[in-house]
Amino acid sequence: MQILKNIDRLLPTLTAAEKNIASYILNNSIDVSSYSQAELLIKSNAAETDLVSLLQRLNCPDFLAFQKEFQPACTDFQLNIDVQSLLTDCWDMQLNNINTTYTNLTTDLITQALKTIHKANRIYIIGMRSSFSLAYALHHGLNQLLGNCELVTNSQGALLDRVLHISDQDLLIAICLPRYSNYTVELFKTLKEERQVQTIAITDSVHSPLIKHADILLPCYYNSLSFHNSLTGAIFLLDFLITAVAASMPEKTKLRLSEAESLLKKVKTHIH
Repeated sequence: MQILKNIDRLLPTLTAAEKNIASYILNNSIDVSSYSQAELLIKSNAAETDLVSLLQRLNCPDFLAFQKEFQPACTDFQLNIDVQSLLTDCWDMQLNNINTTYTNLTTDLITQALKTIHKANRIYIIGMRSSFSLAYALHHGLNQLLGNCELVTNSQGALLDRVLHISDQDLLIAICLPRYSNYTVELFKTLKEERQVQTIAITDSVHSPLIKHADILLPCYYNSLSFHNSLTGAIFLLDFLITAVAASMPEKTKLRLSEAESLLKKVKTHIH
């Protein structure tokens, strides 16, 4: 902030009384921005004449001009959009993503996906770039319930190491929205062809490059009002899958959650 730089530059030339006020301002700049003149005088234990003298050195004609120097430049920024209209349009778009995703999830499709998840020895989940957050959420939710999930990432260059022992008894779930990640597509294709792994694709449509190698397609919709993919439809789908797995395997998931909760309490993982 320029006013603070000016005070710091002038500091060696100030009188003892002026320096006392200046030092207080430098050390309490956030608070000073909201003080009245009287409050600053009391807090800095200074006389009004000394403050006026300091302001003159700073080329501030009065205390009001001095205060304005603390106001961030962004206060002049004008938001040239209709916020309420954009909020409503975004709400409508996200509801449409959820509704369209919901409409395309048939009972047979869901049953097939749940059976595949239940019988899998291990479940590998992959999603890159914007889909990584979705992959992480699904991994966290399913692993909490089942304990046999692996999040496939390329951290430390270990992408292939994480799937080295994958087999036809395992399940690979790939989450991939436009623009499609080449890592995800190629790994999905290779593991299907080379290891005959069972596969579920969570993607946008039958035009996705994952489709050729997917045993099961779970479509989700991603339209947004901006340049990015909306994740709302996918989040709805993932939340449903996690809920459905818990509901369809109550004894197994209750036991695992109980064991995990006991350990979490012992190490005081959460505040409450």
